Amino acid sequence: MIAHNLLPEVRSAGIALFGELKIPWHMGIGGGPGNHLLSSQVQCVNALGQMVNDPARIVQAFGESLGTEEVFEIEPGRYLTFEYIGPVGFFSEGKNGVRERGANCTSVDAAFVHRTKGGLRELVLLEYQQSIHRETQRKVGESVYEVWDKLLTAPDRFVKLDSAMFLDPAITSAEYVARYGATASA
Repeated sequence: MIAHNLLPEVRSAGIALFGELKIPWHMGIGGGPGNHLLSSQVQCVNALGQMVNDPARIVQAFGESLGTEEVFEIEPGRYLTFEYIGPVGFFSEGKNGVRERGANCTSVDAAFVHRTKGGLRELVLLEYQQSIHRETQRKVGESVYEVWDKLLTAPDRFVKLDSAMFLDPAITSAEYVARYGATASA
Protein backbone atom coordinates (compact mmCIF):
# COMPACT_ATOMS: atom_id res chain seq x y z
CA MET A 1 0.00 0.00 0.00
CA ILE A 2 1.43 3.40 -1.06
CA ALA A 3 0.41 5.16 2.18
CA HIS A 4 2.84 2.85 3.99
CA ASN A 5 5.68 5.05 2.74
CA LEU A 6 4.56 7.18 5.67
CA LEU A 7 5.52 5.78 9.04
CA PRO A 8 2.68 4.42 11.22
CA GLU A 9 3.01 7.23 13.76
CA VAL A 10 2.39 9.97 11.14
CA ARG A 11 0.42 8.17 8.44
CA SER A 12 -3.20 8.98 9.31
CA ALA A 13 -2.51 12.50 10.54
CA GLY A 14 -0.22 13.32 7.58
CA ILE A 15 -2.71 12.15 4.97
CA ALA A 16 -5.54 13.98 6.76
CA LEU A 17 -3.50 17.20 7.03
CA PHE A 18 -2.49 17.19 3.36
CA GLY A 19 -6.11 16.54 2.43
CA GLU A 20 -7.45 19.30 4.67
CA LEU A 21 -4.92 21.84 3.36
CA LYS A 22 -5.31 20.60 -0.25
CA ILE A 23 -1.58 19.96 -0.54
CA PRO A 24 -0.78 17.68 -3.48
CA TRP A 25 1.64 14.85 -2.84
CA HIS A 26 4.68 15.08 -5.11
CA MET A 27 4.39 12.25 -7.61
CA GLY A 28 1.37 11.14 -5.57
CA ILE A 29 -0.68 8.09 -6.40
CA GLY A 30 -4.43 8.05 -5.93
CA GLY A 31 -4.44 11.25 -3.87
CA GLY A 32 -1.87 9.86 -1.44
CA PRO A 33 1.91 9.95 -1.22
CA GLY A 34 4.12 8.72 -4.04
CA ASN A 35 5.75 5.32 -4.06
CA HIS A 36 9.37 6.53 -3.99
CA LEU A 37 10.78 5.57 -0.60
CA LEU A 38 13.26 8.45 -0.65
CA SER A 39 10.74 11.14 -1.62
CA SER A 40 11.82 14.31 0.18
CA GLN A 41 8.19 15.18 0.89
CA VAL A 42 7.48 11.76 2.42
CA GLN A 43 10.73 11.93 4.40
CA CYS A 44 9.80 15.41 5.62
CA VAL A 45 6.41 14.21 6.89
CA ASN A 46 8.07 11.16 8.47
CA ALA A 47 10.67 13.34 10.24
CA LEU A 48 8.45 16.26 11.26
CA GLY A 49 4.92 14.87 11.29
CA GLN A 50 4.71 14.31 15.03
CA MET A 51 5.76 17.93 15.62
CA VAL A 52 2.50 19.24 14.13
CA ASN A 53 0.78 18.71 17.48
CA ASP A 54 3.80 18.39 19.79
CA PRO A 55 5.73 21.63 20.37
CA ALA A 56 8.03 19.85 22.83
CA ARG A 57 9.46 17.80 19.94
CA ILE A 58 10.16 21.03 18.05
CA VAL A 59 12.05 22.43 21.05
CA GLN A 60 13.94 19.15 21.42
CA ALA A 61 14.90 19.08 17.74
CA PHE A 62 15.69 22.75 17.13
CA GLY A 63 16.02 24.36 20.54
CA GLU A 64 19.78 24.15 20.86
CA SER A 65 20.57 25.27 17.30
CA LEU A 66 17.95 28.01 17.06
CA GLY A 67 17.63 29.01 20.70
CA THR A 68 13.97 27.99 20.74
CA GLU A 69 12.35 28.83 24.05
CA GLU A 70 8.67 28.50 23.14
CA VAL A 71 6.69 27.38 20.09
CA PHE A 72 3.42 29.00 18.99
CA GLU A 73 0.65 27.79 16.72
CA ILE A 74 1.45 28.64 13.11
CA GLU A 75 -2.08 27.71 12.04
CA PRO A 76 -5.09 26.98 14.24
CA GLY A 77 -4.39 23.74 16.11
CA ARG A 78 -0.93 23.25 14.54
CA TYR A 79 2.55 24.08 15.79
CA LEU A 80 4.23 23.02 12.54
CA THR A 81 2.83 22.91 9.04
CA PHE A 82 3.92 21.61 5.65
CA GLU A 83 4.40 23.18 2.21
CA TYR A 84 4.10 26.63 3.79
CA ILE A 85 3.47 29.58 1.46
CA GLY A 86 2.59 32.28 3.98
CA PRO A 87 -0.34 34.66 3.83
CA VAL A 88 1.10 36.94 1.11
CA GLY A 89 2.47 36.02 -2.32
CA PHE A 90 5.51 38.13 -3.13
CA PHE A 91 6.47 36.51 -6.44
CA SER A 92 3.32 36.78 -8.59
CA GLU A 93 3.09 33.00 -8.74
CA GLY A 94 0.29 30.49 -9.06
CA LYS A 95 -2.27 29.67 -11.69
CA ASN A 96 -4.27 32.80 -12.48
CA GLY A 97 -2.80 34.39 -9.36
CA VAL A 98 -4.09 31.64 -7.07
CA ARG A 99 -1.31 30.07 -5.01
CA GLU A 100 -1.50 26.40 -4.08
CA ARG A 101 0.57 24.94 -1.29
CA GLY A 102 3.13 22.52 -2.65
CA ALA A 103 2.46 23.21 -6.35
CA ASN A 104 3.10 25.96 -8.86
CA CYS A 105 4.44 28.47 -6.35
CA THR A 106 7.28 28.86 -3.90
CA SER A 107 6.65 26.90 -0.72
CA VAL A 108 8.95 25.57 1.97
CA ASP A 109 8.87 22.00 3.20
CA ALA A 110 7.73 23.00 6.67
CA ALA A 111 7.48 25.98 8.99
CA PHE A 112 6.88 26.88 12.63
CA VAL A 113 6.83 30.02 14.78
CA HIS A 114 8.91 30.28 17.91
CA ARG A 115 10.26 32.68 20.51
CA THR A 116 13.99 32.58 21.05
CA LYS A 117 15.73 32.70 24.40
CA GLY A 118 16.57 36.29 23.44
CA GLY A 119 12.87 37.13 23.19
CA LEU A 120 12.57 37.32 19.38
CA ARG A 121 9.45 35.89 17.78
CA GLU A 122 10.49 34.28 14.47
CA LEU A 123 9.04 32.32 11.59
CA VAL A 124 11.30 29.32 10.99
CA LEU A 125 11.32 27.90 7.46
CA LEU A 126 12.58 24.34 6.90
CA GLU A 127 13.79 23.13 3.49
CA TYR A 128 15.74 20.04 2.33
CA GLN A 129 19.17 20.74 0.82
CA GLN A 130 18.74 19.60 -2.80
CA SER A 131 15.51 21.37 -3.77
CA ILE A 132 16.95 23.69 -6.41
CA HIS A 133 15.08 22.76 -9.59
CA ARG A 134 14.74 25.84 -11.76
CA GLU A 135 17.49 27.15 -14.02
CA THR A 136 16.97 30.65 -12.58
CA GLN A 137 17.68 29.26 -9.11
CA ARG A 138 20.77 27.37 -10.30
CA LYS A 139 22.22 30.64 -11.61
CA VAL A 140 22.35 31.80 -8.00
CA GLY A 141 23.61 28.53 -6.48
CA GLU A 142 23.54 24.75 -6.73
CA SER A 143 22.07 24.13 -3.27
CA VAL A 144 19.58 25.74 -0.94
CA TYR A 145 22.53 26.73 1.25
CA GLU A 146 24.28 28.57 -1.58
CA VAL A 147 21.12 30.34 -2.77
CA TRP A 148 20.05 31.54 0.66
CA ASP A 149 23.57 32.62 1.61
CA LYS A 150 23.61 34.90 -1.45
CA LEU A 151 20.05 36.23 -1.23
CA LEU A 152 19.66 37.04 2.45
CA THR A 153 20.42 40.54 3.64
CA ALA A 154 21.17 39.06 7.07
CA PRO A 155 22.86 35.71 6.28
CA ASP A 156 23.38 35.02 9.98
CA ARG A 157 19.62 34.32 10.15
CA PHE A 158 20.11 31.24 7.96
CA VAL A 159 21.12 28.18 9.95
CA LYS A 160 22.40 24.99 8.35
CA LEU A 161 21.41 21.85 10.22
CA ASP A 162 22.39 18.25 9.64
CA SER A 163 19.32 16.08 9.05
CA ALA A 164 21.08 13.33 11.04
CA MET A 165 19.55 15.06 14.08
CA PHE A 166 16.31 13.26 13.17
CA LEU A 167 18.01 9.92 13.83
CA ASP A 168 17.21 10.46 17.51
CA PRO A 169 14.13 8.33 18.29
CA ALA A 170 13.05 10.86 20.93
CA ILE A 171 12.68 13.44 18.14
CA THR A 172 11.19 11.14 15.50
CA SER A 173 10.77 7.44 16.34
CA ALA A 174 12.60 4.13 16.42
CA GLU A 175 10.82 3.30 13.15
CA TYR A 176 12.21 6.48 11.54
CA VAL A 177 15.74 5.60 12.68
CA ALA A 178 15.35 2.06 11.33
CA ARG A 179 14.15 3.36 7.95
CA TYR A 180 16.54 6.26 7.42
CA GLY A 181 19.54 5.46 9.62
CA ALA A 182 22.92 4.35 8.34
CA THR A 183 22.17 0.73 9.18
CA ALA A 184 18.84 0.75 7.30
CA SER A 185 18.75 -1.93 4.65
CA ALA A 186 18.04 -0.98 1.06
